[in-house]
Amino acid sequence: MDLEALVKERKKEAEDKQILLKANMIAKYLGQGSEESSWKNKERIRSESWNYSDDYFLISYECKYQDYHDFDSAKLINNTVSVKYRGNTVFHYQNPANNDSGIDCHVPGVWENDFNKLYQKANEANRRKRAEEISKKEEIERKNKEISESELRRRFGL
Repeated sequence: MDLEALVKERKKEAEDKQILLKANMIAKYLGQGSEESSWKNKERIRSESWNYSDDYFLISYECKYQDYHDFDSAKLINNTVSVKYRGNTVFHYQNPANNDSGIDCHVPGVWENDFNKLYQKANEANRRKRAEEISKKEEIERKNKEISESELRRRFGL
């Protein structure tokens, strides 16, 4: 098998293991970061930057996109994900050019076991966050309904 075929196989392996998705989740739900938004010529530029680090990993996720008032019309400007393990880059993704996967580094190894454990923690943190958001939304809706009912009772002497 030639080198080009081996690299293509390694990229496919990284895609099958969903390393890009997992790295995004770990950085966003276990790490520190920010989301920003600015306007330029009636177009909004949004950017996100998240980093997770511990004794072994440094996982970073950066994304910048342009939208026209809704996410469905968003145009990706830049997306970069990097995973370093013990100081060595073991995965790197940059916006794909042409039909390429965008993966320009994937070095399988023992790091993947710890990485998958981190992903499980991030996934659980994501579930908790979503449950809290739903609970808050339901509480706000309940309070709004109480206020509306109270106002109706007051206005009609009920």
